[in-house]
Amino acid sequence: MLTNTISYGFPEGGEHEITVEITLRGEKLAITTRDGGLAFNPLERTEADISQSIEERPVGGLGIHLVRNMMDEIEYRRESGQNVLIMKKLIN
Repeated sequence: MLTNTISYGFPEGGEHEITVEITLRGEKLAITTRDGGLAFNPLERTEADISQSIEERPVGGLGIHLVRNMMDEIEYRRESGQNVLIMKKLIN
């Protein structure tokens, strides 16, 4: 997800701040990213078509696909001009 933010979130280039917060409460791991890039809700993206071979598939979408399939919960919101993405995973 950070690669997407860096690659597409700041078309003007330059230096930008991206924060990553990782917390573990009991058996729930939460990773929260915040950035001031272009508004982008990854949850609104259509699912990547993984039925095609890698040579036939268009570039992109696999990072979001992996996060959707690896995490138990994903939340997105736009807050004070920032993208906030919260990814949660139960670990035991």
